[in-house]
Amino acid sequence: MSSIIVSPEQEAAIVSACREHERQHKWEKNYRRCVVTEDFFVKFGSYNSIYPQYMTQKYISQLAAMNPDAPHIPEVYHFFTEYLTPDYRMAYLVMERLELTPISDQDLSPRVSRALQWLYSLPAPAEAAIGGLGGGRARHVLFKDRRAPLDFSSIEALERYMNKARRFVIARMQIRFHTLDPINIKHESLVFTQSDMDVSNFGVDKDGKTCLFDFETVGLLPQSFVTYTMSPADGSFAAKVAGHLNLPLSPNIPSMGKISELLWILSDPKLGLDNSGMPKRKR
Repeated sequence: MSSIIVSPEQEAAIVSACREHERQHKWEKNYRRCVVTEDFFVKFGSYNSIYPQYMTQKYISQLAAMNPDAPHIPEVYHFFTEYLTPDYRMAYLVMERLELTPISDQDLSPRVSRALQWLYSLPAPAEAAIGGLGGGRARHVLFKDRRAPLDFSSIEALERYMNKARRFVIARMQIRFHTLDPINIKHESLVFTQSDMDVSNFGVDKDGKTCLFDFETVGLLPQSFVTYTMSPADGSFAAKVAGHLNLPLSPNIPSMGKISELLWILSDPKLGLDNSGMPKRKR
């Protein structure tokens, strides 16, 4: 539990700052619902969006606090909500504000590789499911708009979905079956992964520790999704970090690439399936 207590007066000031930030900036390109105050860094948004981030970051930051060799995960100080309408709840995630030191991408990439290895090694909580803790769909670049179209109930459900997408690829792109291997992930473990490898999601604090940010895009996914995240062929930051990692090879990667191409152009990427990866029953 955090040693920092956020008072009702501070809550009111946070809400006021967030509303003013929204009023001034909501029409700007790449607008983000986050505010830096004198004492805190605050993310705000719909309850369904913020709550999984809160649960995931709180769990991982608590594990980091017990390990002196862990990266610096911003401590979660407080989480609160307010109803804006009877059906819509705004949530506020109040966390530690970090002071960062400048560092080049070249020097940051080996640090990030070590931090990600630590993240991959973390145990998943009992009964944890695909995606963020506390609910919420998985976030990953493979999916359209970087968000899973379904709340997959198991790894097997995700595998069924991926193989349905593979059949769509073969039919639409006129690819022969034997040139696009089936997806096989049901034997894989769920691994915590940062699926958004933008350099802004990492840094170094004033004490020289590597920092991990943005837990909207951190969640549990099968190992092949970790490898896919870290397998770009270009000169991106992810590619630089991947050069310092020794991730296991996955035969699923070529098929996942083709599946992703298809999912991003479909108007409805659910493919007619339910959360178990089975055809949705007609009523």
